[in-house]
Order: sequence, then C-alpha cells, then structure tokens
Amino acid sequence: MGKLLKAGFYRLGKSKLFWGLVIATAIISGLTFFFTEDEQVILEQKFLSNLNFIPFIIAIFVALFVSVEFSEGTIRNKIIVGHNKIQIYLSTFIVNMVASIIMGIVCFITTAIVCAIQHRKCGDKVY
Repeated sequence: MGKLLKAGFYRLGKSKLFWGLVIATAIISGLTFFFTEDEQVILEQKFLSNLNFIPFIIAIFVALFVSVEFSEGTIRNKIIVGHNKIQIYLSTFIVNMVASIIMGIVCFITTAIVCAIQHRKCGDKVY
C-alpha cells in the first residue's frame, strides 16, 4: 500500500492537470471575491461563496486523473505486481482526497489574500 501511495503522490506532483487546476482554482476564487462588490453582503458570506465552484473542479480532476490510469493500463500492471483491487482503489481515493484538500486550501488562501488586499486598499476593517 505504501508503494501505491508513493507512486500516486509522485504522479500527482508531476501532473500538469493537477497544477493547472490548482492555478485555475486560485484565479477563479480571487476573481470571484474581487468582483463581488456588494457592501450589504457580510464578509463571511463572500468568503464562503467561493466554495461553490470547488466541487466541479474536483470532479473534473478526479475523472481525468483516474481515467488516465485506466486507459494506460496502469491498473492491470498494479494487479500483475500483486496488489489487490481494494489496495489500488483505496490508494487512488487517498491521493484524490489529498488533491481535493489542497485545492480547497488554495481557494481559502487566495480568498484571504484578496480579502486583505481589497479591504486594506479601501481602508475597511476586516472582521
């Protein structure tokens, strides 16, 4: 199981799809927060409204990340080596969960940075 996780995280780190979606998450969350200029909306509501698009990005990532593994025959190779299906699916699940958590953290950090910049520029206090 450790070798499967190590291989999965290595593949995740080298994935252009993952890094592209992390950058897209940062850009979308920054722009979403920046373009909502409604003064009546509470800051927490603006902060949490950026989480609406995260499930769609995660769904795109998981579908493409797992489908590449199936289409290239990597699953077959893992079974031939001696891993059972439960280990393979569990390691894939753990890698995808870590990737999803990273995307969520990037969304929060980007939103916090844009919030601090926007409110500092306007002279408002961040509550």
